Amino acid sequence: MDPNRLIGWSSFPSDHAIEWFLLATTLLFVSRRLGIFLYVYVSLTLCVARIYLGVHYPTDILAGALIGIAVASSSRVPTFRKAVTYEALRWLDRAPSSFYAFFFIITQQLMEGFASLHEFETMLAAILKALLKLI
Repeated sequence: MDPNRLIGWSSFPSDHAIEWFLLATTLLFVSRRLGIFLYVYVSLTLCVARIYLGVHYPTDILAGALIGIAVASSSRVPTFRKAVTYEALRWLDRAPSSFYAFFFIITQQLMEGFASLHEFETMLAAILKALLKLI
């Protein structure tokens, strides 16, 4: 990992903990055994490793875990679920091809931890900085 990527970066809350605890909580709703297994696995591998490597403090992981669990739990509330998914499902009905293309990109970004978006942001900031020097 390039240490320069961490300059100006806030580790609070842990986005990895949010994603993995959200997934573990979601799986817990489907299969209690699988959900508990994923909770233990994520806690002992991902979370401990990130604390050991100094990428996160324990509070970063704890806050991320609580956010992930809260978001997954809120998805079980029908009113909240309908409010969040209504527009996306309407888009799916109106234009399925653009819906699936967009969510393919989002899924790909989730899998790589939004690294390409961070690179794009860095490049865009450098371009804007250079343009401002010209003005």
